[in-house]
Amino acid sequence: MELSEAIRTGYFDYLQGVVSAPGYDAYALPENTPYPYWLVSSQTEVQREVTDGKVYDATVLIDIVTGSMDPIGRDQAEGIADEIEAIINPDNGNDIDISAYGYVIGDTNREQGFDSFARSGSFYIFRKLIRYRHIIYKI
Repeated sequence: MELSEAIRTGYFDYLQGVVSAPGYDAYALPENTPYPYWLVSSQTEVQREVTDGKVYDATVLIDIVTGSMDPIGRDQAEGIADEIEAIINPDNGNDIDISAYGYVIGDTNREQGFDSFARSGSFYIFRKLIRYRHIIYKI
């Protein structure tokens, strides 16, 4: 399995149905999807130079999107972010297992977070974007 697909599949395996909002691939978001939801958005992979095997630096952007007539989206998005953080980057250091797809995650860290807010009339959109960095080994 190609690396980016393995990572995305692993994210969905571990997050879908566990996090309080549904998740989608950013390129497969159904039209008129109700808020809130999270997306596996942009990904990057760079192969490191090593003498044996293949090792990659990979990043995944998670986009949490809320929308409502009340400005409650920040709290809602932060709650969903806490749920995702506990699974993708837990305090105990146990990374998600993608070995069934031919790779092992050796390390995970939260590289960046960003909040975005928009208002249209009386409708509020809040987005929380979190980028995770992984060190991944091909098995």
